[in-house]
Amino acid sequence: MVAVGASAGGVEALTRLAAGLPPDLPYAVLVVLHMPADAPSSRRFGDGRSHRTAQRAGDRGA
Repeated sequence: MVAVGASAGGVEALTRLAAGLPPDLPYAVLVVLHMPADAPSSRRFGDGRSHRTAQRAGDRGA
């Protein structure tokens, strides 16, 4: 597993990192990105430039 994380200021760096990963990378990739809940969708991580699919986690509450 490859794990990386950043705050909202690291979106572009993480996007470039994801775009540079080879499509046949034999590891799962976990990206933790701390973003405000009201962040505009245009700042979504990845922006379609990665060969990998992404899932967004959210608050599930107790």
